[in-house]
Amino acid sequence: MRRGAGTFQDTYSDVEDVKYRTQSLTLGTNQVLTPRLTNEFHLNYSRSRGMSSATLDNFGGAVPPPDSALYPSVASPQNSSFVFYGDFSPFGLKFLTGNVGDNLQRQINVTDKTSGIIGAHQMKFGLDYRRLSPENRFVPYQVNYVFLSLSNVLANTVPQAVIVSRAPAVLIFSKLEPVRSGHLEDHAHVDDHLWPTVGVQCRALIAQWHSSAYRDGCG
Repeated sequence: MRRGAGTFQDTYSDVEDVKYRTQSLTLGTNQVLTPRLTNEFHLNYSRSRGMSSATLDNFGGAVPPPDSALYPSVASPQNSSFVFYGDFSPFGLKFLTGNVGDNLQRQINVTDKTSGIIGAHQMKFGLDYRRLSPENRFVPYQVNYVFLSLSNVLANTVPQAVIVSRAPAVLIFSKLEPVRSGHLEDHAHVDDHLWPTVGVQCRALIAQWHSSAYRDGCG
């Protein structure tokens, strides 16, 4: 947790809470199938999530406004954010409260490699399969009040205000179709001083961007 909302450099009564969680599982096996044939197999699943939110407390005698003064009845700090700019001075008259972001990254990676000896040739071939599914989640409601100066705050004059409404709540950059690759190598034993190597590798990458119905309105 960081006061001043961390990198936002807001008022010191603004506290940013950042949470990271990474989970990873890797399985593998090395097999000696025959004296001349071996196989290596590996499977990995990884999941990484980062979340950030901001809250106001009474640090230095500050009095946080109630949520009812910041959010409409359809919004809350759990699914929305409120930004107040009294000025743009570092750690000055500005604050951020509510949900800042919630991002998720997932990966599946499968590799398999087989090596075999056939006469004077040492053959190697394998496959590599990888799938990435990242999600970038936006809050459905966000409001920004830009007063620019203390005098405007005291006069209740707002030169600029921005209201962002999004539906649905999650915009998904997902289903990056798997990266598929394969390779084949031949190490030929010509004599004790010459081992030429011939190889070929193929890779296919298909990227698709998917999002559910997304509307972004500003006013």
